[in-house]
Amino acid sequence: MGRSKKFSDREQTKKDIIEKSARLFNEKGYLSTSIKDIEEVTGLSKGSIYGNFSNKEEVALEVFRYNFRYLFSGIDKLVSEAPDAKGQLMAYVLFYRNNHHLVNEMGGCPLLNVSVDVDDTNPALKAKSIKYIKTWEKSVTHSIKQGQLAGEWNQDVDPKVFFSRLAGLIQGGVFLAKTTGVNDYLFHNLDLLEEYILSICK
Repeated sequence: MGRSKKFSDREQTKKDIIEKSARLFNEKGYLSTSIKDIEEVTGLSKGSIYGNFSNKEEVALEVFRYNFRYLFSGIDKLVSEAPDAKGQLMAYVLFYRNNHHLVNEMGGCPLLNVSVDVDDTNPALKAKSIKYIKTWEKSVTHSIKQGQLAGEWNQDVDPKVFFSRLAGLIQGGVFLAKTTGVNDYLFHNLDLLEEYILSICK
């Protein structure tokens, strides 16, 4: 019983560190955030942090995983509820239109922030970033192929080209909106994305 409670307490502490550090890493940068920064935002000592993580890089990886899942779980929910492939693609437009404030509160899009932040000095974080981009692309590709099988499109759609446009419009809009504080940049890009989706539909 004691061992079980000890394990539970340890897992809770680890969870608290990740959640309390989430915005810090996203705003300050996954490479620039220091252990001292984590101490300040969590109220824990360096010993407590290292008692749960082997180093700062491990904290960064876990925080990135948390931030990515936190944001994209909302998108996945809309995609799963969509009645058809068109609805699945439109889910991205709807999510960012209705939840742009959430992205701002998080300190920006974690995928965009990490992709800009990392370089060859942190191969693990870079690899995780690439993995999540591929996960996102796989989801969009599935929707495109599903639409093709159902005869929803009025033309042949290259999944890779479509994903490049979708990701570019969303991430570009998020970047401009976050940098300037003007959400219209994001909304204009979402309008373009919606037009693009409608243009391929029958």
